[in-house]
Amino acid sequence: MPEPLIRKLEQFETLSEDDRRVLQDAVREVKEIAPRQDIILEGDKPDNVHLVLEGWAARYKLLPEGKRAIWLTSSPATCATST
Repeated sequence: MPEPLIRKLEQFETLSEDDRRVLQDAVREVKEIAPRQDIILEGDKPDNVHLVLEGWAARYKLLPEGKRAIWLTSSPATCATST
C-alpha cells in the first residue's frame, strides 16, 4: 500500500525486503478523502500519522474574512501532520 513512500525513499537509499515489509505493515488503514475534506482540524491532537498516497493535501489557516491561507502542501509520499 505505501508504494509511493517506498519509491520516494528508494531515490536516496535501497531498501531491504525487511524495510519494505515494515513500511507495508505500518499502514493499518487506508481512507479515501474527498476534495476539500478536512483530515485534521486546528487544535486536534491526532494519535497517528496521515500519509498522503495519492493526490495533494494542504495545511491552511482560516482568515477572519473566511478565506484560507495555505501554509503547506503535501504531495504523494509525504505526511499530513497537525503541527
